[in-house]
Amino acid sequence: MKYLKFLILLLPFILYSCENDEPEPDLFSLAIQLEDWGEIAMGIHDCEITLNGDQQCVAVTLMGDFDSFSVSSVSSWLMVTSGHSTMKIHVPSIADISRRTGRIEFTVYKGKARNNGSITITQSETCSEYL
Repeated sequence: MKYLKFLILLLPFILYSCENDEPEPDLFSLAIQLEDWGEIAMGIHDCEITLNGDQQCVAVTLMGDFDSFSVSSVSSWLMVTSGHSTMKIHVPSIADISRRTGRIEFTVYKGKARNNGSITITQSETCSEYL
């Protein structure tokens, strides 16, 4: 009887740990289109973009089998508009600084499943030297 009470106390923890052993679903991938010069490094659900100091628009398309997505965080100097499976990121010209980095975080949903994603944009005056 003593062991039964102990097992009942541990049962929720055992069930919770088994539930989280499932691999994270792969709901989407990213396609990035730059308006001007830039470098892109892609991950599974994220990317890093390096741009020169000029104003530019970055088009992001989310591809995959998902219901919706929502943007949860945007750096203050970036402007993001979104549609059903697209994001447009307006990157203004760099002002009185030589380098800045911003981040956009978002979540993609399919039923109860979800994936988090991010886009990191680094803008630097020195990148203009390579054009």
